[in-house]
Amino acid sequence: RPGILINFIMNKRVTITSLYILFLMPVGAIALACASFLLHYGQKTVAAITFVVSVICFVLIIVRHIRFVRWMRREAATAETAERFRAEQAEVHVAELQHYIDELEKSAHALRESRERFRHAAYHDALTGLGNRNKLLESAAECLRNTAENAQFAVIILDLNRFKTVNDSLGHFIGDRLLIMVGERLVNSIKDLG
Repeated sequence: RPGILINFIMNKRVTITSLYILFLMPVGAIALACASFLLHYGQKTVAAITFVVSVICFVLIIVRHIRFVRWMRREAATAETAERFRAEQAEVHVAELQHYIDELEKSAHALRESRERFRHAAYHDALTGLGNRNKLLESAAECLRNTAENAQFAVIILDLNRFKTVNDSLGHFIGDRLLIMVGERLVNSIKDLG
């Protein structure tokens, strides 16, 4: 995983830089102390060389620190860019998922509506909208299940006399209109009864 590798490299670099500074700081301090000691006892050349060594140690520490700070800034910028990219990708994925969820909800709604239409078509006449033979059989079975043993109920069967003559002489369109009007009157008369 890249995150673990980056953390390992960063920790290793921090450790190396810390050791580098921890090593050079005492060397520089000792060299500076030696230069002061040698200068005090009159050994100017050796004191100058020792002083130069201490200055070089401190300069190396400063240069190493500056490099380390620059490296840390680059790493932070890279990590920030990567995090921003991951956040943008996450937002894209969330938007895609929301789109799919919306599509699934639309499909589920359309499926429920389709199921209701098929159920209605299976139990109702397409022309009049009244219950058909399947609806009659289901309603009668339910009445038989829900009534007491000695309870009574009735089924009324209606027939339109000479309907075939109307259909054949005036056409199917008029025959269909007649069936629709009779159906509407039956529904209205049942509503009037209560």
